[in-house]
Amino acid sequence: MDLQALLNPPVADTNGVLYTEGVCISTAPVSTALVFNTPRFEPRAMPGAVFLEGERIDLQTVRAEDYEFIARHFTEPSMRHGAFEDVHTPVTENDVAAMIEDADDSHVFLACRDETSVGSAFLIDVDLKSSNAELGYWITPDEQGNGYATEAAELCLTHAFDELGLHKVWARTAEDNEGSKRVLEKLGFEQEGVLREHWRGFGRYVDEYRYGLVESDR
Repeated sequence: MDLQALLNPPVADTNGVLYTEGVCISTAPVSTALVFNTPRFEPRAMPGAVFLEGERIDLQTVRAEDYEFIARHFTEPSMRHGAFEDVHTPVTENDVAAMIEDADDSHVFLACRDETSVGSAFLIDVDLKSSNAELGYWITPDEQGNGYATEAAELCLTHAFDELGLHKVWARTAEDNEGSKRVLEKLGFEQEGVLREHWRGFGRYVDEYRYGLVESDR
């Protein structure tokens, strides 16, 4: 998933959340899990409505009060230079508001542990006619390595397949984003192709790996 596309809803393309690809907010792909040494962030309590419950992680709705949390992590240097390499300009709360409020084809959630936000998982480019969507996810630096990205992404797949009735979910990630690849493979995604030097990061062009999962393969 392309983070710039996510922040400007009508378009869509990224480095893997992830961290995609990147989420992967997501997304340069964001379906990624960020794994590097980073400054510590203080977690925030997020008492928004619970949308889906997991064993440790819940997906909660995003409120206006949460825009600062999302914008701060999209802009933070270690995340931009790790998974969100397509974010070359500051991300503001207004950008996040547009992403959440103006896109009819995006379902964006906070990933929360005990009412504390630890990241995000989302579906973008939800196409009910073609019955597919792109998956993205990211986890804050302090919370990586706990399996939260996998659990949050799996809840998003429950929403996609069981609630929306989609036939396929796809994701993208950077060639060297091993954390995001592991998340997707754990969830049963298969690599479907490679787009060579598909997006520009910081001082490099990066191959984009495409993954797909159809409902019958779950």
